[in-house]
Amino acid sequence: GGVFGARGAGALANASAKADSYDRLVDAPAMLGKLYESSFEQDGATYHVVVDSPDVDLEALQAMLRKITAAAVDWMQDRPYEEYTFLFLAAHGSGGGGMEHADSTAIDIGGERLKQDVLNAADYSAHEFFHLWNVKRIRPQSLEPVDYTREQYSRALWFSEGVTSTVADILEIRAGLADEKHMLAHLSLLIGGLHSRSARLTQSAEESSLDTWLDAYPNYRRADRSISYYGKGEILGFLLDLEMRRLTHGRRCLRDLFQYMNQQYAQQGRYFDDSEGVRLALEALTGNDFHDFFARYIAGVEEIPYDRFFNYVGLTLGHRQVAQVYAGLVVSRPAGKPLTVVRVDENSAASRLNLSPGDVILKVNGKVFSGDWNQFLQKLNPKSRLHLKVSSAEGEIQELDLPLSTRKIDEYPLEDIPGISPAVRTRRTAFLRGESEAGEP
Repeated sequence: GGVFGARGAGALANASAKADSYDRLVDAPAMLGKLYESSFEQDGATYHVVVDSPDVDLEALQAMLRKITAAAVDWMQDRPYEEYTFLFLAAHGSGGGGMEHADSTAIDIGGERLKQDVLNAADYSAHEFFHLWNVKRIRPQSLEPVDYTREQYSRALWFSEGVTSTVADILEIRAGLADEKHMLAHLSLLIGGLHSRSARLTQSAEESSLDTWLDAYPNYRRADRSISYYGKGEILGFLLDLEMRRLTHGRRCLRDLFQYMNQQYAQQGRYFDDSEGVRLALEALTGNDFHDFFARYIAGVEEIPYDRFFNYVGLTLGHRQVAQVYAGLVVSRPAGKPLTVVRVDENSAASRLNLSPGDVILKVNGKVFSGDWNQFLQKLNPKSRLHLKVSSAEGEIQELDLPLSTRKIDEYPLEDIPGISPAVRTRRTAFLRGESEAGEP
């Protein structure tokens, strides 16, 4: 056995560390067990890659992380660390997610997914890595000072989490791990996901940020009750980028916003004033008023006029209905836990079988489930059945055969405006790569 933490590796018997505070202690996670590790040097920094499974192609994983870290350091023109550690919990992981730290990240990802293709960890890796700037150093005032004894409410999680996902998408493009088709398909899914939730008309991105403490309750996650500050925040990141470009004729973009906030806040040891701080930074960079944008789409719940923003890069939002395999329920998978039923639709087969929010799905077709639930469903015959082993909230275990069916869903593809010019295509390339239309600095 061995131990690996954010500050390096050593035999378990010889491992010791001292933290200046409790916050610093929990901000430097350690992994114990039989570990597989590699390291690489890049741009004057040392990176450690640690996995708890022998089945992962460590060389391929390291090659992917080289590209992501290089893309991020280049995009920010900054590297506020000398050593960084990626810890991957894959051997027993069933889901996907991670936790950011100042000089490391701990990522939970299903071992089969990572074994099949290390690119399945690209989104998590890019997102968690960029957090070392956005939230660990570019930090909202509402999260300071850190207090582990109570909830800390912030209106800025749409920015600290959601826009971090926007940047992760850009970094994947810059690292050569994704392309335009992938990015636009992903954006379309995000928009479709937001439109599938009627709560988008009643809960703002700021309110979703404040209500994050309710995430543990299944009823809160209903489509008519809440939206995700991750999803809407990611969309808002792209819209803010497009608005910066439009107002400055392509001279300013999201990259400028993060470099400015890094210089004005992170490097000065200061914290920004939540959404207001983001707005003021945008106005300082562009010389334009962003009150209306924030009032309508960040603090408010107005429907987003997507074409107004995306037309700038030659895109328009389409709408169509398609048939989808349907199980009659919505599930989630908290990190390290089995599938949990979040919602059961009325008059569905799942409802007739008395499945309820809070039920835990222990096995699907005789196996512990790992992977993406919706992608799994879409590969099945809609006339087939799922054999589920379910534990109720009272601890009663039963096995059920759940019939599948189909339903119509709305899709919102981002499509080319007919006859777009080469100049607009150049704008789009700059947008996807997260750089100004003048090119690299």
